[in-house]
Amino acid sequence: MKIAFIGAGSFIFARKLAADLCSFDDLPALDLALMDIDAGRLAVTEQVIGKLLAQTKRAVRVTATTNRLAALEGASFVVAMYDPNGLDARRREVMTCIAHGVPTAIGDTLGPAGVMKGVRTATLTLAIAKDMERVCPDALFMNYVNPMAMNCWIVNAGSRIRGVGMCHGLEHTRTLLASFLGVPDHELDMDAAGINHMTWILGLRHRGADAYPELRKRLPQVRHIDPVRFAVMEATGYFVTESSFHTAEYLPYFRTHFKSLYVAGEHEPGYNTGMGYWGIECIHPTTPQGGTIEPSIPLGWDIHVYERIHSKTWETVKQQLLRDEAMTVKLSEEYGMRIIHSQITGTPRTLSLNVPNRGYIPNLPDGATVEVPVTVDRTGLHPLPQPPLPEPCASLCRRNIEVQSEVVNAVLHQDPRAVFNAMLLDPLAGAAIDLDQMRTLYNALLTTDEGILPDWLAHAKR
Repeated sequence: MKIAFIGAGSFIFARKLAADLCSFDDLPALDLALMDIDAGRLAVTEQVIGKLLAQTKRAVRVTATTNRLAALEGASFVVAMYDPNGLDARRREVMTCIAHGVPTAIGDTLGPAGVMKGVRTATLTLAIAKDMERVCPDALFMNYVNPMAMNCWIVNAGSRIRGVGMCHGLEHTRTLLASFLGVPDHELDMDAAGINHMTWILGLRHRGADAYPELRKRLPQVRHIDPVRFAVMEATGYFVTESSFHTAEYLPYFRTHFKSLYVAGEHEPGYNTGMGYWGIECIHPTTPQGGTIEPSIPLGWDIHVYERIHSKTWETVKQQLLRDEAMTVKLSEEYGMRIIHSQITGTPRTLSLNVPNRGYIPNLPDGATVEVPVTVDRTGLHPLPQPPLPEPCASLCRRNIEVQSEVVNAVLHQDPRAVFNAMLLDPLAGAAIDLDQMRTLYNALLTTDEGILPDWLAHAKR
């Protein structure tokens, strides 16, 4: 049985998932094909995974190639972990949005920057799905690429390939809520449904008892740690996945209250080093430019953080290889290898996965990518129908889905107008700039992404 890692030069993910694979001792002999267009990074990933396999003596034969079709040929599972054009492209998109008045921090899921990343990644994802139709039509496409919802949707709507998406947001949220409540995270049970990066914690229990009353009681002590999500919880009644750093970008209520994001941090006093749990240096908003509702929302953005993390991890791993140090092997919070293990061995698991909505959440659009509990076993993936979301939660999800839908339609039908429509419908952009400014931003992003956009969009300025 063959597993293909596409984008394996993204070695942080590749290394973690390979360690997860090595954590299971009841798998049969496997073939693992590593593929990336960057031969240098691919070679490091191959070394790391080879070392993991040597430590654990797992029966996995590894091959590495820059040829995508060769990696896909005969695969049973295809794990997507690529970032076309890299962090540099995302940085340019984020900075363009900031320069044109849309206060962007993440730029990988929604907002005009997320729309452009969606077009770039979904174009590649659709091409990979079409390759899979030729050389591994029965394989499961397993997506880690953001924007998660758009990339899963393009596979399920634009090809005959089965696609599923995995995100660690729910597990990170469990750990965080457990820390707020002062309990071990394994004792916390959650009922959750929604869309990727906006999955609602509809039930929260500690040892069978409702834990929401205790969480609300502790708000004065913990609100400053996650101000946006607690504000959303107070408004809707429910906590939501993803950090305040992320969530503020998917809603129209927060970031537009503050002064320009792009301020040189070293010239600004009062760093907020706690937001996002990265130790990132962020800038407190100031009155009157700042808001009084959520005083701790950062005005920094996270590209520099990711670059520092990636650079540090890259150097650390290379030094480990040079010193021939042992690699850490333990099962991570990621769902990908659990899915493969359940499919191969028949061990049933219920995981929160991204699948096309087939009535699983009745008050969200059919076909949209939803994040719901899914039972996985030898016979496949079986999404569990959920009750309707509370209407405020559903309405906020639908606003995001409208943007996702336009991007998917743009790529499927090669329609530049749909890209512009996605920006028009975006909650944050609509709160931050007017229609003339939106058109200017759209044109500026086409210039920013010159040379990396599909031909049908590259020269489609308005």
